[in-house]
Amino acid sequence: MTFLTWFKRLAMMVGFSALVASLSGCVAGQSIGLRHVAGSVPEFTSKKTVVVEVKDSRDFVVSGKKDPSYLGHFRAGYGNTWGVKNAGNVSLANQFQNDLVAEVRSQGIKTDDSGDRKLAVDIIDWNFDGYQNGRVWYDIDVSVSDAAGKVLAKSKVKDEKVVRGSVMTGAAGAIKREVPAIYTGVIQEILGNREIQKALK
Repeated sequence: MTFLTWFKRLAMMVGFSALVASLSGCVAGQSIGLRHVAGSVPEFTSKKTVVVEVKDSRDFVVSGKKDPSYLGHFRAGYGNTWGVKNAGNVSLANQFQNDLVAEVRSQGIKTDDSGDRKLAVDIIDWNFDGYQNGRVWYDIDVSVSDAAGKVLAKSKVKDEKVVRGSVMTGAAGAIKREVPAIYTGVIQEILGNREIQKALK
């Protein structure tokens, strides 16, 4: 029996959508663990104490339609979507907050709830769509202000990336592999910006 014949018979028995879901590792109820290793951003210094503040302004989170830990969605056989959360239900804002603080501290810079400089990160968008292939997109505003609230520097971290899936598992496996790497790349881009680094000094 050829693979194609076997696949057709199996699809007829269990239903195509169920088969696709099975082959993709049962997409429902899945999570992805975002992670960032502190110390991977090019070295920069500051004698100032830095406040790190992260806000999640994604429309679907602000409206309550999606949980703050929502990262994106997979699609099953007929294109129906399954939401994917950050591992441990950690909110995306808290994930960024913790990793940015750890990265700043790894540079020998003090952080506190009040300080000489405020690093403000606003998550305008963060999402992915995974089917046969996947897309990951994000839009993040970054600013540094002094103790009086004067904005010293601004930057935007925005991109859309294509993640290639496989015939057997769709984009799920590739998304799970690539999204944590994309996330750490965003952390590096936020703190690697020269204008942001200059304003933190």
